Amino acid sequence: MVTSPRSPIESHAVHSERLMRHAWERLEQGDRLQASEKCWGAVAHALKAVSQRYGWRHRTHAHNNALCISPSSRSTRLGSGRREQST
Repeated sequence: MVTSPRSPIESHAVHSERLMRHAWERLEQGDRLQASEKCWGAVAHALKAVSQRYGWRHRTHAHNNALCISPSSRSTRLGSGRREQST
């Protein structure tokens, strides 16, 4: 039985894991282009999960790129407020 994720963070994490499994399958089939596309999707969803967790913006490629730069400039580009995830 498949259960649905309970939060947007979990949803992004589930999608990331699923896409990585698909990427490995495509790679085993020799389809490197589709494997790389699936890997990028997995990374994008993982970045969105982290952004959601900390209350950072994550709607554009620029926001995702900002996650991959130095921490000192991250707050300027993504918003400085850290929002803790309630449990």
